[in-house]
Amino acid sequence: MITGRRVQLADLAALARAATSGARIAWLVGAEGVGKSTLAGAAAAASCLPILQLDAYPEDLSEPMATVRDLAEQLGVELGDRPAIDLLRGLAAHGPECIRLEDAHWVDDASQRILWQVVRRLREAPVLLLVTSVPGAGPLLDGLGLLLRSPERGRVFQLSPFNAGEVADYLHSRLGMPVEGESLDRIVATSGGYPVLLSSLVDQLRMGDPATTMTAALRRMASHTVGSEVLGEHVAAVLTGARPSERAALVALAQASELSLGQLGEVLRLRDLPDLRLDLLLAGGLVDRNGSRLRMRHRLVQRDLLDQVPWAEARAGHAALAQILSGLQALEHRVAAADATTAPAVLATVRGLLDEAHAQGDLSHAFRVAELGVALDPQLLAEAVLATLRAGRPARILDLEDHLHNLPASAARTAAIAILELERAGVQPAAHRLLRLDANLVPVSPDLLIHALAVLQVATEAAVQNESHLIPPFAPLIEVLRVRATETDDEALAEELGLIAVSLEMLHLANDPALSAAERLTAVADLSTRATAQGIARLAGPLARVMTALTDYLAGNLAAARSSMAGPLPFTVPHLRLHADLALANICFMNGDWGAADSLAEAQLTTTLDTLPASYWHQAFSMAALVPAGRGETTRVDTYLSWRSAPRIASLADVCHQLALAWANVSTGGSPADLAQCVDKIWEARVLSHAGAYATGALRVRGHVRAGNIAAARAAREQLESTDYEPTAKAYVLAHADALLAYGSGQAAEAHRLFGEALAALDTQIAEQPGGGLRIFLPVLAEDWMLLTIEHPVDPVAALRTLERAEALLASCGAGPWGARLEHLHAALSTTSPAIPEDGSTPMYLLLPDLTARELEVAALIAAGLSNKEIADRLYVSVRTAEYHANNVLRKLRTRSRRQLRDLLPHLTGG
Repeated sequence: MITGRRVQLADLAALARAATSGARIAWLVGAEGVGKSTLAGAAAAASCLPILQLDAYPEDLSEPMATVRDLAEQLGVELGDRPAIDLLRGLAAHGPECIRLEDAHWVDDASQRILWQVVRRLREAPVLLLVTSVPGAGPLLDGLGLLLRSPERGRVFQLSPFNAGEVADYLHSRLGMPVEGESLDRIVATSGGYPVLLSSLVDQLRMGDPATTMTAALRRMASHTVGSEVLGEHVAAVLTGARPSERAALVALAQASELSLGQLGEVLRLRDLPDLRLDLLLAGGLVDRNGSRLRMRHRLVQRDLLDQVPWAEARAGHAALAQILSGLQALEHRVAAADATTAPAVLATVRGLLDEAHAQGDLSHAFRVAELGVALDPQLLAEAVLATLRAGRPARILDLEDHLHNLPASAARTAAIAILELERAGVQPAAHRLLRLDANLVPVSPDLLIHALAVLQVATEAAVQNESHLIPPFAPLIEVLRVRATETDDEALAEELGLIAVSLEMLHLANDPALSAAERLTAVADLSTRATAQGIARLAGPLARVMTALTDYLAGNLAAARSSMAGPLPFTVPHLRLHADLALANICFMNGDWGAADSLAEAQLTTTLDTLPASYWHQAFSMAALVPAGRGETTRVDTYLSWRSAPRIASLADVCHQLALAWANVSTGGSPADLAQCVDKIWEARVLSHAGAYATGALRVRGHVRAGNIAAARAAREQLESTDYEPTAKAYVLAHADALLAYGSGQAAEAHRLFGEALAALDTQIAEQPGGGLRIFLPVLAEDWMLLTIEHPVDPVAALRTLERAEALLASCGAGPWGARLEHLHAALSTTSPAIPEDGSTPMYLLLPDLTARELEVAALIAAGLSNKEIADRLYVSVRTAEYHANNVLRKLRTRSRRQLRDLLPHLTGG
């Protein structure tokens, strides 16, 4: 990030030229407004790339995704259900491009969100993206701010005002005539060098003959006091000289942001004003026109203009807009125009819409309605806080911060402030603030509900951030909620209070260090049964299911965890949905289902970036890096991990970060010492039973043995023994660790025996945990065993068979670098050892574990005689997908035809 100096065109030109070899981003951020920057055009010209100019001011701003549709039209692509993917394909087909988007803060939110998804996925297409904007004005700009923490992705330029020479060059280029001497000095002094004011001056001059209007225009600008608020003075000058119709139009545009010419004419008609002269309105330099639509040149202009308008004039504008607009837009202006006479009716409308939104379960709409109503009744702030907590979107409370001082001291106010502290300062301050409140003294509705929901959010965050010791102090609230649920006559409220009580108790049980994994599972199951007896199974059931699934995951019951997590989880704690999805992605990764793991992690990454605060992004990025790490895609891994380092383990996000680094090390054959250090961090942190990472203990011992640190390897092995985990998986990891230690101690025969035991235990675990096997450790085991066999070829056949299975698995996963390394080991041993016969004598049951769960289904359907079309219909997939799985099955089982498979499979399954 470059701040504190003026942007040099040479910087942008160099960046632009670099775009021909990879994706780059330049984000030009301006203070006090950027305006339409000529810098972007200069940089694009320097790059010699074709330019796609996106329109931030489309003809019809009411059309969804207006800017995205503009880009799609220029790329010649049709937008379907996944517009971001369609645009990426269009960019890839188009070749190197420069996409220029000026004044991106005016782009509609839907377009910003989709463009952000496109930018985040840009890996192959060489695209230079040049964006000008004010800071922090939407999802695209927030996302760019995140990505550009990684310098190789691009750069942020903080625009400083133009100096005198640059002002002179700018005016000369725009006017075609030099501006020098006293005139230039006055312009620099009064404009401050800001492009928005210089552009305004040029627009004024272009409305007439520059030779005759230059003096007048300069006099208007130079009449302002040097050092004053230049933009405010400009607005004041325009308002002072405007006719009534022009003044009313400016007020309406400042209040509505954007109107069509027809709408603006209707506003004037409702205010009994004559039509305006559009050229005079534009001459002031405050308004931009795009076709039939008008809007303020900049949001700062809106602010300054409304600050200078008398209340009566502003109210008249709001009243007119309330009549020509609809929906929440109309309600916003009705609220703004309300006075002592009309406020009761408007407030009644707000409460009616709020009740309707809650009845329909539209919490986002409820939040927006309540937020608007706060101006009329501060008590509605509690309703807005309740809506955002119910929706599981606590970060939205940040939007209410300016109103919190109007809320009287109450549980709702305390809860809202605690959530603000959670977002900014972390779990401990938020928990301590909530714990200072005695829940027994809180009224039932809505304050107690708000307090309970805030506690649930903080307790969930405490579990995630390895601060589970903060959960037990909230235990007294559980009983309070249960008692209040029995005392209220509101059935819906009673059900919700009961659900929160169950949720808090489940969090407490699932994170209780005094309980073993088996005891946690039993406790959560018992609690689910009690919830059913209490009549809240409809809501508590899904929560119990995900908590049970996460506990199963941590305990090593991976098949059960995968089955539970795969279904829909309709509850409003998205943090748990995040952890369920990421745990499921890790299970799929370990099972060798890397396509599913990658898709799930990428989908959750998109959801996290769109709906959860930035504190959760690290975990989603880290899990999205897991499959690329295994495939050796170092650039993609670096992109996902580079914006935040994890020098120590402080949360589950840091564990996920270290997991990605560990598998990147394994897949690319990195330093053993680095691998040991990476996995040591996971184990030494003791984060929730190592976040399902028990099997990485084999990698830990491997790293220490290969680095020659046998003492550390033995200590790591002892920690494996004392850690509670699923017995068969634990038997595999212990046998693998013992084999490595024997190898490192020079006991070759014993190491061969133990590697055989480890393989047998691993195959048993894969068979016992369908869909949740530790298949990915097969290549780890095969490589370790082959290194021993090359040195001491006691019985190479078993090691070679294991290696062949591992090579097939890595090929199906797309782990090219890792697979190539195993192929080199295979070739090294094959020159001195007899090869395994290729005549079908290898038992097929040794090959079946190489199939994924879906491929096993397809194999059974092939054996039943179904065609690819029939298999596609049966599994609800496309024919092409069925063909892909069928080809994988035939290749992995070394069969030449579907008939041969039908002949062999019944014998293998006992048929």
